[in-house]
Order: sequence, then structure tokens, then C-alpha cells
Amino acid sequence: MLALPCPASVLWGRELVLIPNRPFASLWPGPRAPLGCDAVAAWPQEWPGGDRVWSAVRGGDTVTRMMESGRSLVFSALRGEDGDVAGILVIIGSLGDDVEVRRSRVQHERRNAVAWVRSIAKRTALTSVDVDDFLMHLDGRVDVFSRVDSAMLLYSGGIPLASLVASELLAAGAQEDETLKYDGPDVMIDARAARTVALALHELATNAVKFGALGIEGGRIAVRWRVDDGRDGRRLIFEWIEDGLPAAPTLTHRGFGFEVLERTVVYELGAETVITAEAGGIHVTIDADWNRLQPTAGGGSA
Repeated sequence: MLALPCPASVLWGRELVLIPNRPFASLWPGPRAPLGCDAVAAWPQEWPGGDRVWSAVRGGDTVTRMMESGRSLVFSALRGEDGDVAGILVIIGSLGDDVEVRRSRVQHERRNAVAWVRSIAKRTALTSVDVDDFLMHLDGRVDVFSRVDSAMLLYSGGIPLASLVASELLAAGAQEDETLKYDGPDVMIDARAARTVALALHELATNAVKFGALGIEGGRIAVRWRVDDGRDGRRLIFEWIEDGLPAAPTLTHRGFGFEVLERTVVYELGAETVITAEAGGIHVTIDADWNRLQPTAGGGSA
């Protein structure tokens, strides 16, 4: 959240403790955003029906409201280690945004996403050991679509890849520091492509928490991307590099995450995916067709 380029904050716990990033703090009407305060008490003019918002987000909904200034507010769920909703991510849109146009686009994309969710539910059921395992994994994967929907409301010309990376790492409980670095050019990608990219990032981050560098002391992750000119046109080269594991991981178990990386990403993005186990971690390279990632008119997909 701190790395997001747009104004954003976390409201944590039942007390809704405010944790703002720098762009959010710059919009605060007072001298500075009061870090650690009760958000409802400190922000009453922009918190109509706060209890209803909290209840809706706890139920898994993404809520959009308009501020008195004309900016849009998007509230979405943040889950704790137990999988329950433990806080709210608040993202503020720009002045002059045509929120209704974007809301229509989101509704269109949600209809397209129904088939995806059904497919994910079936595949999750096939790779789950019991009902609790199924529900936990399904919740995380459906939350990916909610976060992409929220981003669609904020950006009119596609979704920044950097924001997708930051959002999925934040959802996994990771933050940029000396053990986690991500870097790449400012590129915007199409909403439908963003759904595929975000799901791949979710699977990589979840695996890193369970078995990889995000789950051990001394683990490190580098995420980087670039756009290159290839023989068949421009390509987006995306790398996920884990390091610090005591030994090279085994890649014998081919679960849903591998299916996303080796089949879904390949089909949807015209990509080539290479996954290698190296001393200390895994290295994933996705070489995707840049044209498949480009935003269409209005920032959405048909």
C-alpha cells in the first residue's frame, strides 16, 4: 500500500486504525494524516454509513463511494493470517474521473469473469484435500478479481502493472523492504490481461508464503519486468526470483498454481513460461505478447 502511486490507506482491525501512504497523507485537510488514529472519528465528513461499509466489505463486497471533493473512494477487504477479513484497503481516485463509465465497464468485466470463477472453483475443488482447504484457496482466488475490479474503477487507460504487483504482495502480507524488491517501467495493461496477471501473482505469492522465500527467515524475492523488441514483435519479460531457501525446492507437485503459470498465462497472454528450481529458490520467467497486454479503448476488454 505504501508503494502505490495513488492515494491509499489501510484501516486495520475493528477499531479501523488509519495507516496512510504519502499521496493519501497529502490530501488530508489538516496538517497531516493522523497515523494510528480512529479513521471514522478523524474522517467523519468522508465516512457516510461507515458501519454499513465495514459490514459489506467483511462480507466480501467491494464498495465505492463519492467524496465531497468529487473523488471516488473504493473500499476492499484485507484478510489476516486466518483468512478472515481483518481490515479495509481504501484507494482514492482522481478528480474528474467518470466513475459511472468505469462502473459500467466493471460490471461488463464481471459478467466475463463469471466463467473464470466457475472454472477456478472446479479446479480448486480438484486440487483441495478437504472442504476447509477448498474454501481457503477459493476465497483467496476470488479476492484477486475483487482487487482487479477495484483497480478498474480507478484507472481509465488500463491498470498499472506496478499496482497489480504491489496489491498482490500486500494481500499476501508482504511489503517492499530489503528482502523484497520489485522494479520495472511504468506500463499499463488491459483489464482482462490484468486478471490473468494478478491471478499468477497471487499463486506465486501464496506459494512463497507456504513453501518459499516469504515463509522463512532470510528469504528474499526480486520481481522485475521490462518490454523488449523480439523477432515476433514486442514482448513483456516478467521475472519472479526467490532466494534464501536452504536448498533448491522440488517441483514435482503440479497444483493449480502451476496450471495458471503453465497453461492459463500461456493461453491468455500468448506467453512462454519457464519455471526453474535453483539453489536457494525458484526462478519464474514469463515472456508475454505485448499486444495481448495492451489496453483496448476505454481500458477494458470485450
